[in-house]
Amino acid sequence: MFMGMLDRYKKKGGFVQLLQLIETSGKQKQDQFLAIVAQESLVWEAEIRKKTLTLEKILTWNPTYLAEIFSRIQILTLASAFHGAEQDKVDVVFKAITTTDQRKFQMTIQEINPTPGEKMTSQMKILSETRTMIAQNIIKLDKLDPMLLIPENIEERLAEAGYNSVVTAAPVAVENELKFELKKDSKVDPKSDTSREEIEFLKKKVNQLVNENNMLKHEVSVFRNKLDQIRKIA
Repeated sequence: MFMGMLDRYKKKGGFVQLLQLIETSGKQKQDQFLAIVAQESLVWEAEIRKKTLTLEKILTWNPTYLAEIFSRIQILTLASAFHGAEQDKVDVVFKAITTTDQRKFQMTIQEINPTPGEKMTSQMKILSETRTMIAQNIIKLDKLDPMLLIPENIEERLAEAGYNSVVTAAPVAVENELKFELKKDSKVDPKSDTSREEIEFLKKKVNQLVNENNMLKHEVSVFRNKLDQIRKIA
């Protein structure tokens, strides 16, 4: 059962395990995993999306860090990963590698014709190596990309913020308001399949917004406590 599967990731360290599983999956599998997570908690899904490492995010980092990452990746893997990519992305990679590797990269990317599977495998290799460097504290996300930083107790924070709570009052209010609006329009049947689908969609949306708001409140509280501690030390 799905609930049991997600429960395994709610223990300490589970969030990162689930995140890495999704990061190193193809686009289709990623969508499937995220859809499963969303069935239990839309906000868990939102948090995973926010913390997921992607090539697009990596390419926005400081060139010094990019040089360190790409120096650990074989040129063939690098060329396969960015084969057919937008020129601006290729340029970022090109500028972050050594002059010797630039020549190899330029020649290799012109000569190869990787399959979609080979491209995906190469991209996953870069993401996996980057995640390893983060775990080894070689890449410091708190300075480089704070939005990707994962607190050690993130599973507890998600639980405390009410990520797994079922919010019913707000959706009911939305449903009542929708029914009222529907009554004003005689051409629309409140019992129609379309109306019910709209109501269900809004219920889910309200759940997501309420849960996200709870998490933001919790994060503000955490930051305030840290600020108080800093003030006491100062």
